[in-house]
Amino acid sequence: MVESGKVSNFGYQLQLASGQIEDAIQSREQIRQLLNGLYGGITPDGLAGFDVKTGVHLDRLPLLKQTRLVDERTLDFYADQYARNGIHGTLNWYRNREQNFKDELGLEKTTIDVPVLFITATKDEALPPSMSRAMDKYIPDLTRKEVDTHHWALWEQPEMPGSTLAPKVVKQQPALSLPSSNTSNEYLLILVDPTANLSSPLPTSLLWFQTNITFASSNASASSATEPIVPYLAPSVPGHVYIALLYKQPPNFIIPSDFPYNNSFRKGFNVTRLAVDFKTGGPVAGNFFELDPYRDQNASTTAGAQLVPTSTAAVGKENATSTISLFQFATAAPRPFVGAAERGRVSNSLPLILFITAVVYIV
Repeated sequence: MVESGKVSNFGYQLQLASGQIEDAIQSREQIRQLLNGLYGGITPDGLAGFDVKTGVHLDRLPLLKQTRLVDERTLDFYADQYARNGIHGTLNWYRNREQNFKDELGLEKTTIDVPVLFITATKDEALPPSMSRAMDKYIPDLTRKEVDTHHWALWEQPEMPGSTLAPKVVKQQPALSLPSSNTSNEYLLILVDPTANLSSPLPTSLLWFQTNITFASSNASASSATEPIVPYLAPSVPGHVYIALLYKQPPNFIIPSDFPYNNSFRKGFNVTRLAVDFKTGGPVAGNFFELDPYRDQNASTTAGAQLVPTSTAAVGKENATSTISLFQFATAAPRPFVGAAERGRVSNSLPLILFITAVVYIV
């Protein structure tokens, strides 16, 4: 189909599988030029070093300006790594397309029966949103969203939710910020680990439950006049995805006397019950992150989840070392975003967030 031109947006794959690139790209500097072109480098005349129909424009690579998506230090690092063994191994993926196709033939007879949020890039020429039009047949509970970027969405819009953080950053109870917040509203927040105990039908653990939260202004840090219902317990397990969800607190809100979620009852938390018991409706904002013990403890984490080092006081605390920037949902929260915390309702099924070519597993 690619060779016939029916899928012209995959034309670059024919070039990458042909061996032409390895023949032309061998030195460390040539590899760096190739990476620069793949990540959007253009010539002074505005000509691209790569397009999806043709592939890499080898004659333009030495003329490209530095891409705006990847800084020079990062580009140098990957050029050094690829220079050790060349790029042949990486490009073998494109030569294995036929075998990959055969291996996946049985998948058309199966369905993914958990909530899935599929996020695609509006301007992605290689994987345009139209390519997902038949996904509903195989994913019954599918939600589609788009971000206004090209193919390298996570580089173009690093302020999108989600990040990987050093454990030290979240050791202390964090502050909260909410863009465009309504200063007359009160909110409640939960922080959960949805896979704390996968052997249980209710594997979610509650790490923090704070009520009576207010924001003085847009992007201001939150404050609360009350102690948390469940005190903050620092996330500590690398690889787990931690989810923060913010709800609008109903007027005259009172904690039910039989509400069992307290400091000694963190396991088996059910987000669905919280919404029902407290009549909060769905979350209005949220974010998520995971821990990497090898991450530079002092590195900036301004990208992604924007859980960043800050001197701002946390909710009821004066020693916050981070701020969770909560991203507002346009309408109701996407089900998979909340579904990972609603494991009591979907048992051990794993909701997925699919981000174009990148996949974030809520595991």
